[in-house]
Amino acid sequence: MTAASMRLRILHVEDDPSDVLLVQTVLRRSGAGTLEVAHAVSVRQATDRLVAEEFDLVLLDLHLADC
Repeated sequence: MTAASMRLRILHVEDDPSDVLLVQTVLRRSGAGTLEVAHAVSVRQATDRLVAEEFDLVLLDLHLADC
């Protein structure tokens, strides 16, 4: 499977809007294939998403208030 044909589902857990934008920009420019990025603003919200959906990768801000 080539990078162009990969489909990755990513859950980005971040409460700072500027960091969300930065990560989305970097991922979009990465050439890593098809990326589907979901966003959560807290660990609680991320946990709910992880119970309901499948993701290939979780990017987690370790400085969240509820982390």
